Amino acid sequence: MLQLEFWHLNFTDFTLSYGICCQSNRNGFSVVYTMCPSFCIQINRHYDWGLRAVKSVLVVAGHLKRAEPGFPEEQLLMRALRDFNVPKIVQQDEVIFFGKSYTQCVSAMSNIGLLNDLFPGVDPPRMVDASLAQCTLKAIEDFDLWPDERFTLKVAQLDELVAIRHCVFVMGSAGAGKSTIWKTLVQARGHREPQQKIRVAYLNPKVLPTEDLYGHIVLQSREWKDGLLSSIMRDLGQITDDYPKWCVRSDLFACTPGA
Repeated sequence: MLQLEFWHLNFTDFTLSYGICCQSNRNGFSVVYTMCPSFCIQINRHYDWGLRAVKSVLVVAGHLKRAEPGFPEEQLLMRALRDFNVPKIVQQDEVIFFGKSYTQCVSAMSNIGLLNDLFPGVDPPRMVDASLAQCTLKAIEDFDLWPDERFTLKVAQLDELVAIRHCVFVMGSAGAGKSTIWKTLVQARGHREPQQKIRVAYLNPKVLPTEDLYGHIVLQSREWKDGLLSSIMRDLGQITDDYPKWCVRSDLFACTPGA
């Protein structure tokens, strides 16, 4: 009971602080993050339905509300919930979250399962960064790839997540295009902002022992020896410019806030 009351107290504070005033909208928003952990088909470690995920989506909703003050509040919430939960939902759970596979809903987002039940009749269009979309097509051409609609959508989703997350996991089976997606995004943002190209540091943690990766204490001298990862992060942090900096670890990469 105390945990439930604490959750609702924090959730109300969060929603009000980001300008979500309508009680029914706040209730619908909270239902998504209380029901999804219990009703999802797949138990995936990368799923996050806690306060951290709530805050990330509310930050997006707050930005949307400030950008479009006259836009209906329920449509802002629906857009934030839909567009920023889609990337982490696996295909087996799309049926619960959307009512059917999201691949079938890319063109027409109507009849969306859980979200449609909570926000009936609300179907706002997805916000598209036209400049990034154009640069993504140019980057795809640079890599001699085919501009598949699903692939370009994943690139756009990754860009949106990087904007609000300190660390992002790019997950998928072998050959799914994980590396190609983030490399395409780096290339696309380089085309869009040539003066602020992303600085990328590559690291393969599989080739190093754990102590050489993270650092360890030398037993003979009791001195601390930095690991390769901590050295890379320190070197990136000491760069004085505000340009984006990414540390890529195989399928896992971390980025500076707002990168």
